[in-house]
Amino acid sequence: HHPGWSHEPEILVRADALPDAAVWEAHQKSKQDLIGKVRWLSSKQFDPEIPIFAFARRMTGYKRPELLFSEIDRLLAIHAKHPIQVVMAGKAHPRDGAGQALIERLHAVIRSLDGKLPIVFLPGYDMSLAKILVGGADVWLNTPLPPLAPATLFLREFQTWGKAWPSPYKGDGGQEAAATGM
Repeated sequence: HHPGWSHEPEILVRADALPDAAVWEAHQKSKQDLIGKVRWLSSKQFDPEIPIFAFARRMTGYKRPELLFSEIDRLLAIHAKHPIQVVMAGKAHPRDGAGQALIERLHAVIRSLDGKLPIVFLPGYDMSLAKILVGGADVWLNTPLPPLAPATLFLREFQTWGKAWPSPYKGDGGQEAAATGM
């Protein structure tokens, strides 16, 4: 609908004019692509009717990939009432021992949740896989420790039908956002 947007991003200001049905159809197609990739890389079968949460990027501590699992009992209670599926992917720099250990801890958590929560960590993270993840996820998790993620300091990479929403982060550690209920 908006050819050339990747070379001229300001075209995206017209994205709100796209027909909702066309956007939803494109998302559903992308979600099926992601489900197929999950099945291919992990042999796990995700349900297209259940929301997919995704976290994928370079694995390092300040990006907090473990935050989703900081309260496992609460996560499982939420999942029992409102089922979710989680897909993760990422790589640590070869010389980043802490990042490598972080991936090992994520794999341990994923093993501990086997049979309790549909979750996978996809291997071979690259830009091609990132494109499938971003397009197919229903909720894109972005949990950097402010202000250490300059690319997302003022823009939340929260992919909901291809829209980016302003972050409530105001540079005050989230205090203003908490006070306003954002």
